Amino acid sequence: MRKVDLKRLEINYPEASDDDGSRFAKAIEADVPSSSTLVSEILVDLDITEFGIAHLGLPTDERILISDYLYQCACGIETNLTECRLHFLEWLHTRELENLRFANSIVRQGPGNFRMEFPRPN
Repeated sequence: MRKVDLKRLEINYPEASDDDGSRFAKAIEADVPSSSTLVSEILVDLDITEFGIAHLGLPTDERILISDYLYQCACGIETNLTECRLHFLEWLHTRELENLRFANSIVRQGPGNFRMEFPRPN
C-alpha cells in the first residue's frame, strides 16, 4: 500500500470504543452505514416462531431459506466493499510504482533528440 494509505491505518482505536466490526471499513473509507441499518432492520424482522420474516407470506421452508439468504446478503455488503477497497488501494500502489519506474525512461541526447530507455523488467 501507499504510505498515505498506511498512515491512515496507524491510528489506534480509542480505548472506550465498542468492538464494532466496521471500524476497519471506516478506516479505509469503505463503510456504508445504511447497510448496517439494513442488517439491523432485517434482524428485527426475523421471527423465531414463524422461522424467518413472517410477512413474506411464504411456506415455512421457503421463508427460512429466503430470510437467511436476505440476511446474509445484507451482511456481506460492507465486507465485499471493504475487500474491493483493499484491491483498489493495492492497484493505486502498483500504478504509483509503475509510474515511478517509467518516470526517467526518456533520455535526452542533444537538442531535440530523445530516446526511450525502457526500465529493466522486475
